[in-house]
Amino acid sequence: MESIVLSNEQIFWLIAVAIVCILIAWCVTFWLLRGKEQPMKDLLLNGTLIRLLTVLLIVFATTILAILNALDEAVSAIFAGIIGYVLGSMREAKSTKDT
Repeated sequence: MESIVLSNEQIFWLIAVAIVCILIAWCVTFWLLRGKEQPMKDLLLNGTLIRLLTVLLIVFATTILAILNALDEAVSAIFAGIIGYVLGSMREAKSTKDT
């Protein structure tokens, strides 16, 4: 399998998009914490949002690395395991809250 080589312009745009996404996430976080919406604060403070953002970050990084052919199948399996663990722990935490 041949690796894909990105140009400097493509790398620049990937980094720019990542920085914009991080800035938007920070702005939304501060906006949620300053607001009076208690359910939104609870979502942020109990760690659910952090887990979801972690999953999204791992999926984004895995996709970029897969496009660049920089991933081995073992590394992909490890990432999939991390994502499954995080999502599974979110379901367990929700079911224990309900009881």
